[in-house]
Amino acid sequence: ANEALEHDDAAFALLIVGSAPQGIAHASTNSYRYAATQFAPPAKAPLAISLVIFGGVLSAVLGPEVSKYTRESMPTEYTGTYILLTATWAAQAAVMLLPAFKPAALPNQTADSAEKE
Repeated sequence: ANEALEHDDAAFALLIVGSAPQGIAHASTNSYRYAATQFAPPAKAPLAISLVIFGGVLSAVLGPEVSKYTRESMPTEYTGTYILLTATWAAQAAVMLLPAFKPAALPNQTADSAEKE
């Protein structure tokens, strides 16, 4: 019985350690809606926020559906789900590094003065 408990303790510790990066990633993605307003022209800020929120809602619908198929895709339950989740975060990070973001100018600024700030 002790061996089973030790295995469960190790698995739980691994789950916590493995979930920490996911928590960090969730915290950063929650700030995307604010970042969207920084890089969109003021007239398009509502659209930018709406698109970010739409992406979050779409993910909330698709995520559980995808996990149904990845849950038992590997010998240990949910391993495939965590691998797919990690790959998704890595792809997202790579995509976010591609554009050279420049802050949009405020109505009383020119684009050059916005870049200097």
